[in-house]
Order: sequence, then structure tokens, then C-alpha cells
Amino acid sequence: KTAYEIASCLVGSEMCIRDRIIADEKTAVVEQKKTELLSGLSGDALKKATLLADAAIAGVKVSKIAMPLTAASPAEACETAFAKMSVEATNGICEAATSSRRRNLLQTAYYVTVTVSPAVVDVSAVTASLTTNGITATMTSVDPVDELALIDGIDLTELDTFNTAAEEAAAANAAYVLAEAEAK
Repeated sequence: KTAYEIASCLVGSEMCIRDRIIADEKTAVVEQKKTELLSGLSGDALKKATLLADAAIAGVKVSKIAMPLTAASPAEACETAFAKMSVEATNGICEAATSSRRRNLLQTAYYVTVTVSPAVVDVSAVTASLTTNGITATMTSVDPVDELALIDGIDLTELDTFNTAAEEAAAANAAYVLAEAEAK
């Protein structure tokens, strides 16, 4: 390598290090904002808000996968949905609403919606798994911050502050990934 090529690699490495430091600082700020935003939540609301906030920090939209399923209870419908999707229940949020009562009193038709983050779950693999299992589902991508605004107990002023910090962290992390790729 020439001296110029070596120097440009060093500059690239220094930029990569600088971008990593900036990304780490932005991520620390947004994690603190997330803690503040979610501090008043518990149970299922906290689990849902955490998934949504983490997706916002990653800079990705969440996927909502909706499907009709028959089950004895909402919990069983959700368990079946995760199994048919080949996804661990800890990696998503499931909501099951009664769609109709079947003639069999032991089974109820549910409209199940599972929310997952593409930062954690391979959505194309989920689609393939559902198809393999004969499940017809609809998938939509939604902004996690818009979904956070719908959760009772979320302070909208804190949500705006969190959103700004999440956008900055996502941009800083993207810059770092680009700098790292260019340095190689």
C-alpha cells in the first residue's frame, strides 16, 4: 500500500471510532429518555411499550401481523399464533379479540394481531412460516412512536422528547455502520 492508502485507512478508522463514540452517546441519551417515558407503566403495557420504544431506537417500523384463529381462549389463540409464526412469545406482543362464536362452545374464533420488530424478528421468515402452516395473514408496517402514543400512561410531551432522541440515535448508529463499512 502507498502512504496515501495507509493514511486514508487511518482517517477512515478514526472516523469510525468517532462515529462509534457519537452513536454510543446518543444511544445512552435515548435509553435514559426511554426509562423516563416508560416509568409509569407495568405489565402488558410496559412490555408493548418496550418493544415499540426499542424499534424506534433501532430506527425501524414495527410489523403488525393479523390472522384469524380458532381457540379456546385469547391466551391459547396467542400461543397458537406464535407457534404458527415460529416466533418466541417474548419477541412480540399479541392481542386477541373475539371475532365470532363457533357452534362448538369450546372454540371461539379470534382475530389475533401480533406486533413484532424487524430489528428482532425476521419478518420474511414469519411470512414463510405462516404460509407453510396454511395461515392467511395480513401484515402492515407502522411507526412505533405512533403506536406508543396510543398506550394509556404515555406522556405525549415525554414521547416527543424520546422520539427526537431516538431519531438522533438511529441516525448516529447508521453513520457508524457506514463509516465502519467504508473503513474496511
